[in-house]
Amino acid sequence: MRLTSVFLSFKRMPRGHIWRGKQRFVREVTPLDKDIMLQKLKVEEENLFYLRHPYLTVQQEDLFIKAHPPRDPELVKLEKRRATVKPNVTIEERLNHLRHTEGWD
Repeated sequence: MRLTSVFLSFKRMPRGHIWRGKQRFVREVTPLDKDIMLQKLKVEEENLFYLRHPYLTVQQEDLFIKAHPPRDPELVKLEKRRATVKPNVTIEERLNHLRHTEGWD
């Protein structure tokens, strides 16, 4: 009887991983956590400010788009494919290093 009351007085551990899942310990929020979150919110607010107030005006952006027209996506794909494919090599080029003993005649 005494053991039962002692065991029931202890705090139970959560099942499974103690920091993840449905039954878990929840960490307390510290002042450091609050400062980190406040810093992240300030950065986010600054990013939104720059998105609301762009560097270029609408007219300048239109001129830039006219000067640099968008490229055809099919050509971009073709260039990527050509950049990754190795060039064709002939057997003569492969075995050319064996001809170093031939005379120059």
